[in-house]
Amino acid sequence: REQRILLFNPAAEKMFGYRADQLMGEPLDRLIPQRFRGAHTGHVQKFGDTGVSNRRMGALGTIFGVRADGTEFPIEASISQVATGGQKLFTVMLRDITARKLGEEARNRLAALVESSDDAIISETLDGMITSWNTGAERVFGYAAKEVLGRPITLVIPPELQNEEPQILEVIQRGERMAQLETVRLRKNGSRLNVSLIISPIKNAEGKIIGASKIARDITDR
Repeated sequence: REQRILLFNPAAEKMFGYRADQLMGEPLDRLIPQRFRGAHTGHVQKFGDTGVSNRRMGALGTIFGVRADGTEFPIEASISQVATGGQKLFTVMLRDITARKLGEEARNRLAALVESSDDAIISETLDGMITSWNTGAERVFGYAAKEVLGRPITLVIPPELQNEEPQILEVIQRGERMAQLETVRLRKNGSRLNVSLIISPIKNAEGKIIGASKIARDITDR
């Protein structure tokens, strides 16, 4: 109840850089950055008073820990409590989510770049169905994203060039990238525009190719 450490398992030793014998009986505050200590202490006290146990990972949201060397890192936590021998004990389970946070930041930066691009950036499945359509694509082709998501990419390909798409997807399924393919596409109003295409495979976490990414630049003026 006083938030002093009674158990510090090997995973905690690895995560925080302390040996267990260095922390036995020490306040939990040693593992929390100074600026968060007051709020964390109050949170645990309030949890103890409610008598509610929630073991779900992430129940406390994202908080921060501080390692023995002073570096801070994001952690996800859940907490439970038990009364034994007239004493109330808390168990806190922690997960280091540094890698996940870095991945989220990278994805957010990429998403911002895609949305701010003047080029049309489109993704599609291996059977040619549109799965993403950025603001640049809306400007270039005249379709809003909601008008094209889930529809075939052939929507913007002239009738006489429809055979291009199977050839493109065949190359993508081999894991190859196509750069600077100059061709013609259709706007929503039926007008034609010359575009330069860069086409790359999209892979999932296991490295399997699941679609294609296309960057289309309007080169009509050129």
